[in-house]
Formats: sequence, structure tokens, C-alpha cells
Amino acid sequence: MAAARVVCDGGEIAETAISVGSCSAVAQRLSGLESRLEGVERSEMRRTVMEYAFPELSPIDDVRGTTAYRHEAAREIVIRALEQAWQGAEHSEVAA
Repeated sequence: MAAARVVCDGGEIAETAISVGSCSAVAQRLSGLESRLEGVERSEMRRTVMEYAFPELSPIDDVRGTTAYRHEAAREIVIRALEQAWQGAEHSEVAA
């Protein structure tokens, strides 16, 4: 699971908050990614997330999924959460 909040400034990210659950003992805030996304244009948002290593997460291998799968799933759901938050932010300046 992931949650994202985005504050837009024109076509750029002014501020963001991102958390991911089910990839560590407790949900983790992705502060490193949040910092990297500041000032990034929407067109570069996906690339920035794809290049991020997610060091805050420590997923395990178990019967439900491998560590590699959980990292890739986290990457995809973070992108989806950010896209959805961005769409909401375009209409009200802040969205979650």
C-alpha cells in the first residue's frame, strides 16, 4: 500500500509526502524520494521514481512475494499514488 500527498506549483512539485506499507515491519516514509521530487516537473515524475532505490524499505521474501517483487510493486504503487495525488492537486492545490 502507498499514500501520497502532492502540492503543485504550476507544472512542478513544490512539496510531497509519500509512505509505503507492507514492505517493512511498519509503514515507512520515503523522505529521500520526497526530496528528489521537489522541483520536478510532472513529465519527469515517473522517471525520478523509477531511478530511486527505495533504501527506506526492507521487504522480506515469503510465500506472498519475493523481496524483488515487493520492491517493484512498491515502485509501481508509489507512481500510481503520485499520479492520483497530482490530478487532485491540479483541482485544489493539495491532494492526498
